[in-house]
Amino acid sequence: MTNNHMAEPGKQDLLPQWIREVFKRFLKDQEDLARILHLSIRGIVMLGRRHELLQILKDRNSPTEDYLHSIEEAGQEALLAQSELDEDFPILHEQATVAVWGSLESLVRTFVARWLDNQPNA
Repeated sequence: MTNNHMAEPGKQDLLPQWIREVFKRFLKDQEDLARILHLSIRGIVMLGRRHELLQILKDRNSPTEDYLHSIEEAGQEALLAQSELDEDFPILHEQATVAVWGSLESLVRTFVARWLDNQPNA
């Protein structure tokens, strides 16, 4: 986040502190959500490669039943990961959209509540 929205030195802020706090919190939540979304995408991409790695290691060791089961699960995860990748992660984006909507609702409720608290004539 840049400081472009901050008042220049020597100039008075146009918005009261209580308003800035409400919106700063909202913006931080959106930045955190974007980071989580990108981390999730990276993790899913990496999980897709786990199957290949387990197969390579299987060929070099004597695999146990549990290990073979792990390979099977990793294969299923790889298929789902590839499907999500091919479709540009629709499930993650749908969930992020729901989270943004919830944040917007919270922003409006918090703003109105703080406005009523801070504006005597409201």
